[in-house]
Amino acid sequence: MSGLLMRAEKENAFILHQRAYSETSIILDIFSENFGRLSIIAKGIKKQNSKKGSVLQQFQPLLLSWAGKSELKTLTAAEPDSDMFVMSPGSMYCGFYINELIVRLLHQHDPHPELFIYYKDTLKQLSQGITEKVLRLFEKYLLIEIGYGVILDHDINNNKINEDKEYYYVPESGPVKTEEVNLEKPKISGKSLLAFAHENLDDKDVLAEIKALMRVLIREQLGGKPLHSRKLMNNYISLSR
Repeated sequence: MSGLLMRAEKENAFILHQRAYSETSIILDIFSENFGRLSIIAKGIKKQNSKKGSVLQQFQPLLLSWAGKSELKTLTAAEPDSDMFVMSPGSMYCGFYINELIVRLLHQHDPHPELFIYYKDTLKQLSQGITEKVLRLFEKYLLIEIGYGVILDHDINNNKINEDKEYYYVPESGPVKTEEVNLEKPKISGKSLLAFAHENLDDKDVLAEIKALMRVLIREQLGGKPLHSRKLMNNYISLSR
């Protein structure tokens, strides 16, 4: 992605993360509709007379323009695309979580236009106070996008899932009946697997089992490395009690 001039004009995008680059500039990790995840430098953004500073916020649908020949592109224009998603503190930490998952699991410059649309809808639901259910579904679709489909309707022997049975979920293979093997994997009911397949997560017990399952599968994709956003979320929950 270096050597050739790359230019984007008014690309639909969200800011996933930002970090200082110099006294006046920042580097933005963004998720764009047609270019996927990439990093761009916003020069002079921390100057008092910068008009872009108030626009470049997380959870704000943006129209961004950039150009450059190197891996790190330069922001040339930024404007809001619509109203910002207003998050409660709890929803905001959920937003930080899905942003970190995208940064950690998506390759740069790899377009995921359908996931982008799903991400935007996820932020909308988070702003409406829907958290646990929408997080589990986003995790599911993110894993599908990176080529790791979550197997929910059949076991490793290609038998249909029985809602009255219990299973282990082997990350690299899929569900296996508990009576067929002795594993130290978390158990999950056939009822929960089928509910997740049909995206019906209204049952609290089902949602709890799916949360445990997705935590294992996400950890597997992260190579066991912890998520900073999860630590922040746990700290927030502890302080809220």
